[in-house]
Amino acid sequence: MRRPTLSALAGHRASLVVVALHAALALTLAAPAFAAKSSNESAGWDSVNVTLHSEGQSSVMLISGTLPEGTGLPARVELSAPSGSQVQWAGEILTGSAEGDPRVEYEVDAREDMDVYSFTLEKSLTGQIEVIHPELLTFDGHSYTAALKWTPTVPVKTLTMNLMVPPGAEPGPSAGRLESIAGPDGGRYLRQTVENPEVDREVAVSILYTMTAPDVPAASTAGGGSTALIVILGVFALAAVGALIAIGSKARNRAATREEWDEVDEPEAKLHDGKTPVESAALDGDDEDVADEDDTEPSAPRKLNIVPVVVVAAIVFAAAFAVSAGSRGVAQGDTISMEYAAVDACTASRFGLTPPAGASLKKDADDILNALRSVAGLAGATVDLTASTIEVRYCDSSASADQILAALVTTGYTATPAGTGAPEEAPAQ
Repeated sequence: MRRPTLSALAGHRASLVVVALHAALALTLAAPAFAAKSSNESAGWDSVNVTLHSEGQSSVMLISGTLPEGTGLPARVELSAPSGSQVQWAGEILTGSAEGDPRVEYEVDAREDMDVYSFTLEKSLTGQIEVIHPELLTFDGHSYTAALKWTPTVPVKTLTMNLMVPPGAEPGPSAGRLESIAGPDGGRYLRQTVENPEVDREVAVSILYTMTAPDVPAASTAGGGSTALIVILGVFALAAVGALIAIGSKARNRAATREEWDEVDEPEAKLHDGKTPVESAALDGDDEDVADEDDTEPSAPRKLNIVPVVVVAAIVFAAAFAVSAGSRGVAQGDTISMEYAAVDACTASRFGLTPPAGASLKKDADDILNALRSVAGLAGATVDLTASTIEVRYCDSSASADQILAALVTTGYTATPAGTGAPEEAPAQ
């Protein structure tokens, strides 16, 4: 058998080197593609917290996830929300105030009954999205049903579902299996914790609750507060008039007889020459005048000056009218409005109002508007008599739709959330 020559071996080795170089080049070119595919895969969560807050008609749902300690950043993550949700905010959660939390750019993948939001965490291991959805809180005319559902699309170690119940709410029997935790503004959270939930399988928790009157001043019957105030001020006015009349009567009694003045034991007044007025008059030849003056009957008592009485009464009743007017709304067409404070209103919540049997929204509008005075941070409110609604304008950093709803419950009217958005221009007062 013929042995290969040296030149043939050299050519074969050269061919192997070329093949090796091609393979290395192919691997080098493929590496970024593999890396890109790996970076597009969403990381699993160590924990996810899903919280439902009621905000008027559309309830806000906060979904936050935290990656395991030691996860390298940047990291691609994803969180799901019910299909048709509207994103209010998406970003990273840092330590410190909420104003410092950076927003993120996200992509949305619409699936069967959910929307999946994917984004990249660069500064924090915790990301959050805030969405609103109209079907999370419903009202059947008697009770509210808060229904929270969430589907993990990546592995999650611990899932916590939180339903926030407003102050004054009475949860139904289904709440007994949930953990109760104190929440802000007198409310509370009803919590359910699930360990290692199954990916792509929905986790749901719902409760039914009714609203009862919280510890806020209750509204009186139509016009009751204003009427009571006028009556009280009227009593004070009558008391003041009576006091002035009594003082005048006392003055007349004192001037009725001369004897009361004679009982005053004090020396006669002296002139600069040391003589009494009578002596001085006699020396001047005015004896007749003096005698006449001495024989004169006591002057008739002066009548009470009625002017101060009238002025005091007018002031008191004017104050009563001003205070009464301040507690009444301003009617304009089919609306009645009331302003509360100089607050920069950035939010407005609308509620449908269903009167109790025999009640009239037109008659009770002032009391409904006054009932909202118990909520701090309100700018004003307008009752629409035709639509049977009330729009409340407020600063959402000081007040909430839950507090407004709780105050409306005290009026006896059934308040149904009917929308939250930017406030309209307030009617002129």
